[in-house]
Amino acid sequence: MLVKKIAPAVLLAVFLIALVVLGQSKLGLIEPASQEIIHECVLNSDGCPIILKGNTIASARVMEPDTAGNIRVTVEFTKGQSVKPISLQLEGRDMFMGVSQYELYPESGSMVAEFPLPFCTIDNDMIWLFKFAIKGVDPRLVFAYPAQPSSTSK
Repeated sequence: MLVKKIAPAVLLAVFLIALVVLGQSKLGLIEPASQEIIHECVLNSDGCPIILKGNTIASARVMEPDTAGNIRVTVEFTKGQSVKPISLQLEGRDMFMGVSQYELYPESGSMVAEFPLPFCTIDNDMIWLFKFAIKGVDPRLVFAYPAQPSSTSK
């Protein structure tokens, strides 16, 4: 009878100890930070090179919002690189506003996505992190994008 009462507590204690000893990333509960490369280039219409192992494999650019408020993200692969499926994860750098996921679609030899940039009512200088996951390429590539073109000083 006593065993039935303490068994759940023992199981919980074993799980918590395993979580601490093994770490959350080894149990697959979180992704280790080492799976992302944060690029210094700030995304804009001029574009940022996507560099892996010293080689530029593509260029990413973001066009300013159109009249409907949609931004256009384009990834152009360099000559000799095959176009690969890309997903994009969007989240706030300094303030959590949720995580948005987008799939880029092929258009004229590039991969493209169009979507409304979330609007932050508290901070006009919101910095967004664009996290690109290119199929077959590890790690994810992270670029900053200022909601206001002049907000690159954060």
